[in-house]
Amino acid sequence: MANRVPLVVDTSTLYIKELPTGDNLDLTGSGIVGLTGIGVATATPQFTLDVNGDINLTGTFYQNSSPFVASRWTAGTGNDIYRLNGNVGIGTTNPTSKLTVQGDVRVSGVSTFVGTVELDAGLKDFYGNVGTAGSILVSTGAGVSWTTSGSSGSSTITNDTTTNATRFPLFSDVSSGSPTATYASSSKLNFNPSTGTLSATVFTSLSDRTQKTNITPITNALDLVLQMNGVKYNWIDGHNTGSIGVIAQEMEKVIPEVVTTNDRGLKTVSYGNLVGVLIEAIKEQQVRIEELEKKLNA
Repeated sequence: MANRVPLVVDTSTLYIKELPTGDNLDLTGSGIVGLTGIGVATATPQFTLDVNGDINLTGTFYQNSSPFVASRWTAGTGNDIYRLNGNVGIGTTNPTSKLTVQGDVRVSGVSTFVGTVELDAGLKDFYGNVGTAGSILVSTGAGVSWTTSGSSGSSTITNDTTTNATRFPLFSDVSSGSPTATYASSSKLNFNPSTGTLSATVFTSLSDRTQKTNITPITNALDLVLQMNGVKYNWIDGHNTGSIGVIAQEMEKVIPEVVTTNDRGLKTVSYGNLVGVLIEAIKEQQVRIEELEKKLNA
């Protein structure tokens, strides 16, 4: 049976003055009313129940008539906290990702993301602006800014077909991934938008035997050449005074292998591929010439 111990009442507080070691305190009955604080191991309770020491609870602890849920976070090093499982929601009771925020997010400092970041609304830059279609984020030194201009390291692509000036194609130092540098040649390779002229010191085409299969001779080459028509013409856009060449639609009927149709329906001719036909045509013609010479000399 629990020992009887003195209870000290000081106006509106009740505290246990003395309790022998190993003994228990049993408060039963209709309750104690008229007190604003009960102190356990303290004579100056600051709350309705103020315990100075550890508490062992068997059962459920309630807060405002609902079961109390302790923090699911784990203390890490220093002031760090973490959790390994589940999702975290801010402004939402149904988080669908590791972190789901319903509302605006402001980050002051450097952010590192490992994974996918989904945005249901616009992304604001350092100045509070939301990017528009076609704009990109570039560094300003103090932060990042949306821009569509050619400043701050960004670029704008313009469909230019009329400027009579030299343009220089840019080349990357890698064939995939992120380039570390780009290069241009001021004299060896350039392009003029107004004429559509691409100029280089030497043009070469891949022709290695190891890259080819189904190799067969060109036959009746002279007959093919006789079906071709060399023509002079002017371009409709007037970018030069005159040109010579062939008509792609005509060549497609004779040697379809040298004609390509692009996604706009315009046809192009691989003039360099005609060399093989011309070589064989000259050889066939030379055989005929030699045969005629033999007949004349007979």
